[in-house]
Amino acid sequence: MRGDWAAGPPTVFTVDGSSARGLEPSTDFKGCRIDSVQSPESGSTGGRDMRRRYSAALFAMAVVLTGVFFMPRAEAATSAYAPAQFIAKQYTEALGRIPDQPGWQAAIGWFGQAGGCNAGNLATEGETMFTSAEFNALGYSNAARILALYRGSVNREPDQAGFTNWMNQLASGLSWATVVQKFYTGGEFATLVSQICSGVVDGSGSSYHFGTQPAIALPTSGSGFTGVAGHPNDSQSALQSLLDATASAGGGTVVLAQQAVVWLTSTLTVPSGVTLTTQGAPDPRHYAEMGRLVRRSAFNDKLVVVKQGGALRNVWVDGARGNPGNEDPSRINVVTYGGPDTVVTANRISDSQGAQNLYLFGDFNGYTCPSTTASDNLITAYASDNYQANTWTDGIADDCEGATVTGNQIIDSTDVAIVLYRTTSHPQHSVVRNNSVLSAGNSMYGGIGLDPLFRAAGQAPATWDFTGATIEGNTLWTGPDTHFVIGIPVGTRAWFATVYTSDTGTGGSVTGNTTGSLSARVVTGVAVSGMVGTTVTGNKLSFVHNVHTGSCPAVDYAADIRGGHASGTFSPTPLDTNLDGCL
Repeated sequence: MRGDWAAGPPTVFTVDGSSARGLEPSTDFKGCRIDSVQSPESGSTGGRDMRRRYSAALFAMAVVLTGVFFMPRAEAATSAYAPAQFIAKQYTEALGRIPDQPGWQAAIGWFGQAGGCNAGNLATEGETMFTSAEFNALGYSNAARILALYRGSVNREPDQAGFTNWMNQLASGLSWATVVQKFYTGGEFATLVSQICSGVVDGSGSSYHFGTQPAIALPTSGSGFTGVAGHPNDSQSALQSLLDATASAGGGTVVLAQQAVVWLTSTLTVPSGVTLTTQGAPDPRHYAEMGRLVRRSAFNDKLVVVKQGGALRNVWVDGARGNPGNEDPSRINVVTYGGPDTVVTANRISDSQGAQNLYLFGDFNGYTCPSTTASDNLITAYASDNYQANTWTDGIADDCEGATVTGNQIIDSTDVAIVLYRTTSHPQHSVVRNNSVLSAGNSMYGGIGLDPLFRAAGQAPATWDFTGATIEGNTLWTGPDTHFVIGIPVGTRAWFATVYTSDTGTGGSVTGNTTGSLSARVVTGVAVSGMVGTTVTGNKLSFVHNVHTGSCPAVDYAADIRGGHASGTFSPTPLDTNLDGCL
């Protein structure tokens, strides 16, 4: 057992009132400062995040032929520690999905039984994933397999020499299993072991982020846009011209070839009436076959904009963050400009350098938004950080008043996984349903929540309409060494009330959410403060209270009823307490 559980596992309670045994193992809600106010089109965040600005040596070697340096397997760094982010990356990079809970629980338990985190056990886990029946069933080409293996094992993009070497070796008959073994028993992987097996609980060291090797061009497959041969720097302008011409012709679909890589040095815009997709429509499980849009330079603006009625489907949008310090809030991966009928679905969205991975604009930003769909996306934010100032990022932030946010898988965002903001002239009535959220190596301030926002201290508070806003049927859990400060925040006085004037929302419902068969480490499980006339019932959430940060109460369910900042239908009965500024 880990030291923090030396006296035995903590008590776990479920929010429906029953008890359970212990389970082993801004766009921001936190303190902010207002720097400036910008119009929706100014800067790159549509106004909100520029108003809500944040407050508060990798292995070096020459890779000539192989791209991976080999040495005998090391057994150092053994500890009774389950490398949760490593396990998550084997799922996302090999299998293109969030871990299923039985598989996750089995992997966490296996490391404990097998002697903890060391090079040998890590290699066993990685080799098992990349030679599994599920991986083989993806039907990947050698190029896609090698790309995924680099990302899952040595935690970076392939370099050109190494990629070419492994392509040649596979073509010459070297077995895939042997290639996988060489990666996981090589010297470059060995240098990661101490980071992966850090033993850090509730700190930056629980994440080993992602490498900084730039993405390279890959062999493409199938028809579609492949870029400009011999002139990769011209690929963005050529793709933008194709998108614009399609819009001018009345709309239609622009198709990327599989594994096409387009490097972006400014915002790429998908116009109204145009769909950008990948040939064959690979889903996130086949992310390594997707056409990819990659941030190539640190320009302070959005990476991809999808205008009203446009669609982004089956494309990999890669912020290429690399490390937490490579950030600016404006460098958002994907922003939608209102609706109706705007769609972001079945994409891989990874490592935004900005405050959000996906941001849905609405009337707050100057765009009407009767409907926008964000569905079935795999969103990973391994390169962000919860503890270093100004490095947080959301999974999905919603300013659209009529969004449908369903079936998304979000891993290691460090601010909030999914947040519904108040809107202005229309009630915020978006639906957030059947999404999965995992804090594996990065802790989060909140899991999924409703945010009425705030205004400058001394100003009178406002009340905003959340009638119809629905958070329902979502699954969220954490690893053994990370946490949500608040699992489900319903209102955000815990973030803002002691520094700013915190606004209030009215209406909304939080029902039927679950931690599945697992649990979430939290300070407070569900916190209602800054929402009145709301419904919070029928949730089956198991929380572990062994996190020590801030002053929020270590309870499953709290609401500021006597203070007048929470009312509605609650089950079970919450602890009635003041939550102002407790984060």
